[in-house]
Amino acid sequence: MKAALFVAVAGIMWRYGTTNLDQLAGLGRRMPLTMLGFVFGGLSLIGVPLTAGFISKWYLIQAVLEEPGLGILLTILILAASLMAVVYIWKVVEVAYFKAPANGDLKDIKREEAPLAVLIMLWGLVAANIWFGIDPSLPLTVADMEIMHVLGVAP
Repeated sequence: MKAALFVAVAGIMWRYGTTNLDQLAGLGRRMPLTMLGFVFGGLSLIGVPLTAGFISKWYLIQAVLEEPGLGILLTILILAASLMAVVYIWKVVEVAYFKAPANGDLKDIKREEAPLAVLIMLWGLVAANIWFGIDPSLPLTVADMEIMHVLGVAP
């Protein structure tokens, strides 16, 4: 999820030479594929169901709730972190989709996507994020095997 966000921002930086939000108003119309990839990465960071971010938060909350007393506090902190992610992802979405460009003319917006290599990488990461959010069996199996290895338990 974070890799997708970084790749999207790298595509924006590549095309426009800045990541200053004030200068990126209307970006959702200029770079629709790049920004949609950013939105999907942001949804996963927040922990929306059907994304890998949801699965990771789900397992993390299950684990911390096994700790009496401290588990509730840690769960609240995890949920607070998700709410903070909503705030800062929304700020980017608001500027990109709901704020008019400096010249104010939405008709003259020229579409300039990130380079094709960046889009391929971005959408590969987005696809993996959604795939593992729907079917997390592969990463969970790998994690289980690694835990057994670290703890010295035979599979």
